[in-house]
Amino acid sequence: MFLYTMRIFERHRLPIYPMALLTWDTPKKPAEDQFGFSFSDLDVLSFRFRTIQLNRINWRTFLMQDNPVAAALMSKMQIPKAERPQVKVELMRMLATLRLNPTKSALIYQFMINYIRLNAEEEQKAQETIKKILPPEIQEQAMIITNEWIEKGLEKGKLLAQRTTNLRLISRRFGEAAATAYRPLIESLTPSESDQFFDVALFFTSEADLESWFSTRSAPE
Repeated sequence: MFLYTMRIFERHRLPIYPMALLTWDTPKKPAEDQFGFSFSDLDVLSFRFRTIQLNRINWRTFLMQDNPVAAALMSKMQIPKAERPQVKVELMRMLATLRLNPTKSALIYQFMINYIRLNAEEEQKAQETIKKILPPEIQEQAMIITNEWIEKGLEKGKLLAQRTTNLRLISRRFGEAAATAYRPLIESLTPSESDQFFDVALFFTSEADLESWFSTRSAPE
């Protein structure tokens, strides 16, 4: 967190509000929110940052917020076992009422089903609750979100999001001209390569680093 913050500050020379979104399941004890070091005769560094630790937040806190980010993150919050079916019901309600485009709905739905994996009994209870308490028009929209066409579009939507993020990263760091020049190469990356590129591109300092990365990728083994 300290290194990320200082690199952003070094580039923009503006105050930075550092914040970490923590999505792990365990441990549930409060995460560290500071970093520093000192010597016997000198306190050199005291750095603090804000943490949002999802497994310490009750999912009901965000229940009434019709926000796509809240809908996605609720599935990683503190959920008592008995309330797991109800969480899925509320997430489906939120997705249906947000009226997002199919790609965005699919991405949030994928995130949800990855982390709210109900057993057969829980799934049956969730479906019964959906039919019982949700209005017919909301039920219909929920079915559209989870139909086969949306499922087939999940990977395409994920790859599109990866490409958009990488192009924005290039544009922010090296300008729109660089993003335009490297667009064909970015769009040729596989999902795995897109993830690898993002991980290292955060540390690029010049377009020469971009050129070197793509040259290494295309070099014969």
